[in-house]
Amino acid sequence: MSKKIKAAARDLATIAAEIVETFWDESGAITKRGGLLLEAKAQLKHGQWLSWLDENFSMSARAAQNAMAAARFVAKYEPDALLMHALKQRSPGALYILSAKNRDNIYTPAAIAAILEAAKTKPVD
Repeated sequence: MSKKIKAAARDLATIAAEIVETFWDESGAITKRGGLLLEAKAQLKHGQWLSWLDENFSMSARAAQNAMAAARFVAKYEPDALLMHALKQRSPGALYILSAKNRDNIYTPAAIAAILEAAKTKPVD
C-alpha cells in the first residue's frame, strides 16, 4: 500500500502576492483569487482568517467569501471548461450570483446548464 505524500504548504506571503495580482484582471481572475484564498485559509488556525485578510487586503470578508464560493462552483463544473471560461469572460457577476445561489441549491442542475450554455454566446445576468 502506498502512502500519499502531502505537498508542503506554500508561504502565505506568496499566496497574498498572487491574490493582489488577481485584482487587475477581474473577469479572468475571480476563481483564481477564490482558490488562493481557500488555500490560505486552509493554513490558518480557527480565528486567524479575518485578521490575516485584514492585514493583507482591503477586501471585505464578504468579498472573500464570494470569491471562494465562485472557486468552489467552478471546480464543481470544471469538466465543462469551455462553458466556464465563457461565463467567467462574459459575465463575472453571473458567476458570483450562481456560486452564491448554488450554496443554497436555489438553481437546479438543469438551470445552471442552461445559464452556462447561454454564456457561450452572450453575457448573462
